[in-house]
Amino acid sequence: MHSKKMLAIPILLLVALLLGACTATEAAVSVTDVEQLRQQITTLQSELLGLRQESQELKQQATYQQRVLTVLLMRVEPDVSTALTAHIRGFEGDEGMKNPRITVREGELVRVNLANGEPMMHDFVIDGMAHSSHLEKAGDATMVVFLAGEAGEYTYYCSVPGHRQAGMEGVLVVEPGHAEEGMGMPMTESGAHSH
Repeated sequence: MHSKKMLAIPILLLVALLLGACTATEAAVSVTDVEQLRQQITTLQSELLGLRQESQELKQQATYQQRVLTVLLMRVEPDVSTALTAHIRGFEGDEGMKNPRITVREGELVRVNLANGEPMMHDFVIDGMAHSSHLEKAGDATMVVFLAGEAGEYTYYCSVPGHRQAGMEGVLVVEPGHAEEGMGMPMTESGAHSH
């Protein structure tokens, strides 16, 4: 404690010398500058608060719009429909295939009927395209409806911590072409449309 007091004395003396070197005009300008900086800080803090509130409102609006879109999409007959059962070892598709490759065309309406096959929480996610609600227990089910995005390969997975690493991920292939070319006919593993 004694050493802190000893250190404070030279610092105070240095500050006093520096302030003494300033003229009265310089001191007045620096006080004005400090006041302007305070006003700028207050303005920036107010703008930041406004941006945070605006960001929260935009998030709420996007969530609402996503819900409306999901409801509307569920009322339309999908171009492609598949069923998956979630297990920690992976998503089980038709005929027991683990993490089946799902092939669709750009712009097709896709429905995934997801069921939970065990007493642990699971979900279904394709980044930027689809996200289901969490299925809390065995027997819970949901429908994930989305429009296939641009051509390419996308990963579907369970976002519950540790589940993807345990094997809960597969591939969604979006082929180039328009949805009208194959409307209403799901595609098989080989990519051929089936009835």
